[in-house]
Amino acid sequence: MIKFGVAGNSISFYEEGYKHTYEAAQWCKNRGIDAFEYSFGKGVKMTPLTAKKIGDAFNKANVELSIHAPYYINFANTDSEKLSNNVSYVLQCLEISKLFNNGDRVIVHPATQGKLQRNDAIALACRNLEYLASVIEDYGFTNKKICLETMGKIAQIGDEKEIVKFCNIAPFYYPCIDFG
Repeated sequence: MIKFGVAGNSISFYEEGYKHTYEAAQWCKNRGIDAFEYSFGKGVKMTPLTAKKIGDAFNKANVELSIHAPYYINFANTDSEKLSNNVSYVLQCLEISKLFNNGDRVIVHPATQGKLQRNDAIALACRNLEYLASVIEDYGFTNKKICLETMGKIAQIGDEKEIVKFCNIAPFYYPCIDFG
């Protein structure tokens, strides 16, 4: 079944007097929207109580939730500390998705090329995504979907062929198309 959704709260949401994301559940339902993407684009910051409140509201409205991991994740990074941080961000998103109840998707921009040659960046991203897959397995999140999103800028890793290659790494990696 194809679902249509929004990413975050629109200007009209706020213009209509709404203030909180848990209110977006009914706002979406009233418009026939059956999916909502919560973005942690600038960092994974949410209390468990807030996550539960949002999850409960979206469950009640029968609107599916997904999470967008921080935009600055880069699995083609050569710095081991940054790789560890990237893995941690994905795990934090997966933890919150449990509190969202019906949220089983975490969308991730896989990589940027940086100063590496493209082939080297792709190979490094593959190795690091293999590592991420092993950590996800260790933490028991294989029932969730990690949606690796296409990216359109030249220095970004994630055209359709690269995404398919990455998705072949683990059965819980899925392609995600950014229509923007």
